[in-house]
Amino acid sequence: MTSAISLLGVLIVRHANVAFLIAMFFVYQAAAQTTSVDNKSSESKHTSAEVPAPSSTDMSPVAVGDHWTYEIRDNVTGNLKGQYTQTVTDTSSTDVSVSVLALGASLPSYIVFDHLWNLKTTPLVKFVPNDGTGVKEAMKVGDTWSVRTSDIRASRTAWKRTEKSKVIGEEPVSTQAGTFNAIKYETTIDIRGAIDPTKKGSTVLTTWFSPSVNHWVKRAEKTVTDKHVVNNTTIELVDYGRQ
Repeated sequence: MTSAISLLGVLIVRHANVAFLIAMFFVYQAAAQTTSVDNKSSESKHTSAEVPAPSSTDMSPVAVGDHWTYEIRDNVTGNLKGQYTQTVTDTSSTDVSVSVLALGASLPSYIVFDHLWNLKTTPLVKFVPNDGTGVKEAMKVGDTWSVRTSDIRASRTAWKRTEKSKVIGEEPVSTQAGTFNAIKYETTIDIRGAIDPTKKGSTVLTTWFSPSVNHWVKRAEKTVTDKHVVNNTTIELVDYGRQ
């Protein structure tokens, strides 16, 4: 467990998309406890007939007990890197509290989003006002938006992030959980050290979001630090349940 936490700290320093890295932490935590990953198909399948076309970001509200299970794969090798499940544990007018449990881990950790799936807090990081990688209340092809955020660690601003997002289109996406009509948007993230601005990195995050599922069904990330690709992965939905 200690080594997993140390690894997460190193990754946060080197990567821009901390939101995704928190999920990766639980994968490393699980890897420390198990040497194999169960890659069986989801027992519960969902078809595209259940999912209407996303003419807007008209999401059905989340409820306690809603859950989404994802697999993480390396885009270069195709290898499975891990699996984790997000489960809604509480909601308020502003927040959605979520437990994250990696396959093989004995205990979950807890993170907080807003209702548009912008990450606000993790066990190690607080984002002010949030991490900026969520959706907008209304989205159509060609829409763009920009945000500036700060990453707070140990009561200090560790990183400054500048993000630009654009809605690319609407398209069907097939995963083990079914086929979904999704809104596709791309977020470019530039991050610099708040104390040492020479420390920097960039991430391109491509998200396929299904309003009826009220979560992303696929998310690809490519992160570059010091002109080297340090992360090139995709997460895909393999199972989900709504209350």
